[in-house]
Amino acid sequence: MNSEYISHLLYHYIIGDISDAGRRDLAEWSAENEYNRKVLERLQDKDYLQREYRRIKAVDATRAMKDMESRIATAQRSNRRPWGKVWVFALSVAGVAASIALLVGFYIYSRRLSPEPTKAVVAQVASSQISHGSTQAILTLENGDTLHLGASATVNAAKIADGHSLFGNRHAKLSISTPRGGEFKVTLEDGTEVWLNAETQLSYPEHFGDEERRVAVTGEAFFKVAKDSKRPFYVETAGQVVRVYGTQFNVHAYPEDKAVATTLVEGSIALQTASGNGAQLMLMPGHQALFDKQSHEASVKSVDTEVVTSWRSGSFVFENQNLGDIMETLSRWYDFDYKFADASLARTEFMGSIPRYGEFSDVVEILETSGGLKFHIKGHTVIILKK
Repeated sequence: MNSEYISHLLYHYIIGDISDAGRRDLAEWSAENEYNRKVLERLQDKDYLQREYRRIKAVDATRAMKDMESRIATAQRSNRRPWGKVWVFALSVAGVAASIALLVGFYIYSRRLSPEPTKAVVAQVASSQISHGSTQAILTLENGDTLHLGASATVNAAKIADGHSLFGNRHAKLSISTPRGGEFKVTLEDGTEVWLNAETQLSYPEHFGDEERRVAVTGEAFFKVAKDSKRPFYVETAGQVVRVYGTQFNVHAYPEDKAVATTLVEGSIALQTASGNGAQLMLMPGHQALFDKQSHEASVKSVDTEVVTSWRSGSFVFENQNLGDIMETLSRWYDFDYKFADASLARTEFMGSIPRYGEFSDVVEILETSGGLKFHIKGHTVIILKK
């Protein structure tokens, strides 16, 4: 019996409409060897199927495989091996659709069963209660009072209205910040929309002046700036000022970063040092400027803006990022501490995607399965080891 026929039988067996003849053939196939028996056994385990379904659905196999194909082509042109130190989340499941039928096909064609070391890890995750972030922020008024904001726009508006009398003057300085495990969207008085990632702070006036609009940000934020030809919009980061001409762009400027990354999605922006020395650097859409905080020098490169801004649309997309950077990103959103049992693991590069609102147990399983890693979780601390 060929693999295609067995896949067909398994699929119909799972959905409950297999024929008597098909059931006999499947029983015969199952009795051939231990591997076949275990395949059939696992495909009857609803909990296991649900876990595998979530794991496969979480992976953007198309992006990963396209990236790998590009690497292979480059390597072939230069007579180098393409594999190096890059591990792909998608593994060998190119173009996997999240369906039971293809899950069956995966088992038959791969001829290997994924071990289940993650059961212990899943139990650890459940006991540690590490979970994804949520919509939350703290608005700090000029007098130091704070308002805790959440996902309800109506409740937030009521809180702000109650505190409005505390703002003082028309140009009162406000600050809104997200904690670890938080994200928030704020609309400024001119209609500019700002999405704040975890551990981000935006400082701005309640009302902008007549000549300019100026804000400051630390952390990561995506701006969709309202056009106003009479009042240019400025974004201050660590040692850098971005002048905006009505546009969409992303700023990644966490205190621990060596450089500020400014990525232009649409429109036009100019970058300059905060001191005003030196010429302005004009950025084109689809490009990213890296401003070195120490040397105050900037470099520009082409980037996939969808990758850079993926956090705003509900996923983490990693391309040529090392595990150290990935864990830093995940720890901000899932609010955990981490350490590497072997420091060399932090330099390992990955590419792939993880759903932003996925269960942490699924994230752990994806990284373990695709990277030859083992996660030990104790409370809110995650220890990364080699398998």
